[in-house]
Amino acid sequence: MRIALVYDAVYPFVKGGAERRYYEIAQQLSKNHEVSLVGYGWWGSQEPASDTSSVKYISTGVPKNLYKADGSRNPSEAISFGLSIVPTLLNGDFDIIDCCSFPYFSVLSSKAVTAIRRVPLVVTWLEYWGEYWHQYWGMKGIAGRLVEQLAVSASPNSVAISEFTRQRLLKGPFRRNPNTVETVPSGVSFEKIRSVKSEYSPSEIIYAGRLMPHKRVDLLIRALAELDARGQKYTCRIIGDGPELIRLTKLTETLKLAESVEFMGFVPEEDMYAMMKSAKVMCLPSEREGFGNIVLEANCCGIPAIVTHSPQNASSELVKDGVTGLVCDPSYSSLADAIQTVIDSPTQYREEICISYASQFDWREISNRMVDVYESVLSNG
Repeated sequence: MRIALVYDAVYPFVKGGAERRYYEIAQQLSKNHEVSLVGYGWWGSQEPASDTSSVKYISTGVPKNLYKADGSRNPSEAISFGLSIVPTLLNGDFDIIDCCSFPYFSVLSSKAVTAIRRVPLVVTWLEYWGEYWHQYWGMKGIAGRLVEQLAVSASPNSVAISEFTRQRLLKGPFRRNPNTVETVPSGVSFEKIRSVKSEYSPSEIIYAGRLMPHKRVDLLIRALAELDARGQKYTCRIIGDGPELIRLTKLTETLKLAESVEFMGFVPEEDMYAMMKSAKVMCLPSEREGFGNIVLEANCCGIPAIVTHSPQNASSELVKDGVTGLVCDPSYSSLADAIQTVIDSPTQYREEICISYASQFDWREISNRMVDVYESVLSNG
């Protein structure tokens, strides 16, 4: 098969779960298929080296700012990318096109191209927001929700990266045939993560991800303050960067936690895994996750994960509550209780159970499931 994977942000130049998903799937599929990653040319004039030389990187133009100053996605970038992919897809020789649902305009452009070229389109849904658009964007959310619905109707062939998102797609205004929406989760580089050595000083808690408002890292910091008030002084490493960094740093100072909380910024992947293996629990207090790869990566490192209940949070699907971690209410006191419970019960959240659970999500298995989807779509015409 000749497969085009379309997304504006390209790993490893842009770090994130969606970027990593397309990168890893491309590496695996390229062993037996012709795979092209179509996105902004983050790599400049020289095509980046990849783990397998047969992955082709196709630039659709100079990268634009993905986010505005407030951390929200940049609508003008989304429109620009949607227009930029048209020449590449029209002139490309592909058997199937897999376009990321977000930022939507690329789905609409892909739909137009595939109608002309008579090539099947698969849309990979990281999240489905629905009514959340109004919370995220106020009155402008009406426009966001409309464009999202147009993207839903663009193709009968959809992949949801969580059952959580699949069910939301099936219940939306453009109700889908359940047989045309497959769930194929994201995964982990199991063997690579397991090979990393723990070479950092111990810390009880770790967070890794973008420092964005919806990640609610402030909830974690306030939970640490609550634990400190209870006489439980835990150390925490926060890995990542983003528009919330200054506010979170000030909050840490205000709550007199500067000696307990260490902001690491972005770190190399192997260092992140090494830090995880030096921790006792990973906390992800996010209110919105399309999947939550970091939960599986933490389990792969042998530590449990704590996530919070939220109507927009698919990461709770990944936690076997009371076995590989805990799912708690989205309050700092509940998060503090969960942290203390996990740290005080090391025999319940055993390392070998977490590792065994994560092994089911190895990228090789995930990529095989995507091949099954593509072959099914092609065979059904």
